[in-house]
Amino acid sequence: MPTTRSIKQTRDELAERRAAAAQRARDQIDMLRTASALRRQEAAVEAMAQLLTRGRLFFTTLADLFAPQVWATNAQGGVLDHLLMVDDATYASVLGADAYDVWSLADVLARPWEDLDAQAAWVAVYVARLDEERDAVERRLEAARRRRRLTEIVSRREPPPKGGGT
Repeated sequence: MPTTRSIKQTRDELAERRAAAAQRARDQIDMLRTASALRRQEAAVEAMAQLLTRGRLFFTTLADLFAPQVWATNAQGGVLDHLLMVDDATYASVLGADAYDVWSLADVLARPWEDLDAQAAWVAVYVARLDEERDAVERRLEAARRRRRLTEIVSRREPPPKGGGT
């Protein structure tokens, strides 16, 4: 004789299965959050170690603009400043609350900032570095054009232009 379950037994069993599935999902979400926090902390440690290796915070190359940096954030996720630029009290509270993240200077400038004066200072650093890079690229291009013109003149064995011009 086949065993039949009552509607109540079926409903209770489904409720237990749902609760168990929900608990598994919560456990997996907690594991993902923990793994994400660990990756964020590892990225912060790596970025700070690179800063310590260099000995100071500077942006002298274009690559520096895109190197990961540790930025202090507020509770709403707004950027306060670079972790090494905030005052001691803010530094301690940011580390205590895990209120920091790792972004490049290029990326952090696109985020919302709490202190627009701090953002303006970093925009100035960013723009100055880009201007220097643009100027260097333009100088290299002009030098390449002069080399090409000189090569063409020499290959045609023409006398150089009078007046010493290029």
